[in-house]
Amino acid sequence: MNLSASDPSGVRYVQYCWGAGASCEPTQTPGNDLPFNCTGVSPCAADVTQSGDGSWTLCARGMDALNNWTNPQACSSPYQKDAALPTATITAPPTSSWQRTNFAVSVTDTDTGGSGLASCMYGVRSYNGSSWVQILPDTTLRACNTPFTVTVGALANCRNEGNSFCEVRVRSSDVAGNLGPVNSRGFSIDWTPPNPNPPSILASGNTTNSITWTLSTGSDAHSGLDPLPYRFSRTSGGPYTAAVQASPAWPEGGLTCGTSYTRYGIIQDLAGNVTNQGGPTTSSTLSCAPPAPTGFTGSNNYSTSQIRWAWNAAAGADTYFVYSNPGGVFQCLATAPTTFCISILES
Repeated sequence: MNLSASDPSGVRYVQYCWGAGASCEPTQTPGNDLPFNCTGVSPCAADVTQSGDGSWTLCARGMDALNNWTNPQACSSPYQKDAALPTATITAPPTSSWQRTNFAVSVTDTDTGGSGLASCMYGVRSYNGSSWVQILPDTTLRACNTPFTVTVGALANCRNEGNSFCEVRVRSSDVAGNLGPVNSRGFSIDWTPPNPNPPSILASGNTTNSITWTLSTGSDAHSGLDPLPYRFSRTSGGPYTAAVQASPAWPEGGLTCGTSYTRYGIIQDLAGNVTNQGGPTTSSTLSCAPPAPTGFTGSNNYSTSQIRWAWNAAAGADTYFVYSNPGGVFQCLATAPTTFCISILES
């Protein structure tokens, strides 16, 4: 700041002081008045500086050739000294996290010098496999301390798929004109679903109460498969929560015998991309066992050497097995329709 004193008789000395947020009282003792060194000239002027940040008031007195001091002292209006650089720091999403769609970036902007934030900016770079390409300049304006959206896709801000292939850069400036340093964070990009897309789903191992459903074995070129990538549904379009697992084979139990079932499935990668729906695949459990026959009776069949055994037909049965248990051990004697005769018996 330039400080100047003038008097018709000439200026011998200028004394000044800095007041922190208020006025101050310069000395009225003649002596060293550097940087002025007036020597009686008028006007006498020099540049005075203040290195500390904050609100300052400059006050001064001059002494003329007749040894009169300025009374009262002259003071400036308060002014703000701010040499501290503002900062901008990305706080979310996490570094290198996988993003598959447009995502919001959160930033904390601060200015410790006291003049306050003036503008906040950002930029985006994308790595094409051999070099970084600036997609948005670092001077793109954004609202301070407010999340902003970064787009994902072949023609978007983050336009290359890969681990940490997108870099978001932020900085801010303050009212004093200080421009803060660039703070950056890399993000991983993957918008492609796993293969195969859609997967197939097969049924096997059918029993009377279970069916094993198996999705195609999946793969993913960018983020990799989710730790639990294979997901099944009992209804078309989901929800795919009937089974969520690491294995593509789901042995579904607790089913009803002789019943038809339809299942669907998808494969999910680490970024959250999912395949189109696999299925529908329909399969049936094995037929139910027929009930035990009723009306089991025996007669001598009007013979002294033969016993005739008879029973009622059971629904769903086409073959009957006749057992005896000599010595307490059951043995199958024969298969028969609904009657069986044992001959060559003693009368």
